[in-house]
Amino acid sequence: MTVHMGDTRAKVRVMVMTLGYSRRAYAEGFLHERMPNLLGAHENAFAHFGGRCETLLYDRMRTVVLGTTTEENGARRPRFNTTFDAFARHWGFAPRLCQAYRAKTKGKVESGVKYVKRNFAPGRAFRDLEDFNEQLAAWQARVVAGDWLVSIESNRYSVPFGLIGKTVRVVREGAHWVIRYRGQVVAEHAVLGGRVQLSVRPEHGPGAAARNARKRYAELPDEAQRRTDTGREVEVRDLAVYEQLLGTELEVA
Repeated sequence: MTVHMGDTRAKVRVMVMTLGYSRRAYAEGFLHERMPNLLGAHENAFAHFGGRCETLLYDRMRTVVLGTTTEENGARRPRFNTTFDAFARHWGFAPRLCQAYRAKTKGKVESGVKYVKRNFAPGRAFRDLEDFNEQLAAWQARVVAGDWLVSIESNRYSVPFGLIGKTVRVVREGAHWVIRYRGQVVAEHAVLGGRVQLSVRPEHGPGAAARNARKRYAELPDEAQRRTDTGREVEVRDLAVYEQLLGTELEVA
């Protein structure tokens, strides 16, 4: 992406690593698509997530793969860049490649970069690359991920699941994090010590509404559950059906 940096416009390459299930992401920018930058960004992402996944999915970038080789049985397999292959073996993850001419898998990898370009970069200016990455890290920390958690100082805290994809404001007040959306307090958590820890409130999850409804119905007499105010018979369903409906590999670009 091209951004305002200092007194000029500069092209910044962005690596985005996205967890396949929660869609939680780590992004980092650099000025050159060189191997040290790519490997350093990987290690920063692993530190951010508190570990690495067993499998990472990549677009067919030359810093990762150089082509294919043909085995004796005629099967073709990727020929990985030797430096990158050694890095993957050192960290213990298996690299996979997007299938050629399969827009679905390639799109999953590219979507993270598109999201950053469309939602982070517009309207911003940066002093230098360090300022770019500082602003990018702060922006990522305020966006609610698909597991309805926000990252604060390497720990994660829950917010109501309806805020997935929204931007929230986090302020420390004494020994608590206070999280607001559009000026309204939506969550409070005691500040966690250490790193890579979780503070999750059960009332924030998608099953909370169904659980609360089940509790209210359980407090009513049996006959009252079966009738409306007009006296008509109504069907009584197990609310677990609705809870099931609400139930909710790592990708790199």
